[in-house]
Amino acid sequence: MPLQDAIKFIQTATQNKDLRMVCYEGAEQGTLFQHIKKAGYAFSSFEFEDAIRMQLYTCKDEFDADNVKQFGLWFKQLMMTR
Repeated sequence: MPLQDAIKFIQTATQNKDLRMVCYEGAEQGTLFQHIKKAGYAFSSFEFEDAIRMQLYTCKDEFDADNVKQFGLWFKQLMMTR
């Protein structure tokens, strides 16, 4: 399910430098979502936005929420890189 993939991606990429490097590589080549799909996560930009909102609801404190927001902004910048 794409929304679940987006949630798993957020949870994994915030902790996994190698997955973030895959994102940088995809953004540089203009194939961000193709690189993410090869890494095992299939979702759209809309599903990513929904996943960010859902993750914000599960945050225990403001620090966690800020980290989710920062990750969301980082990924949006990558999406605009083409």
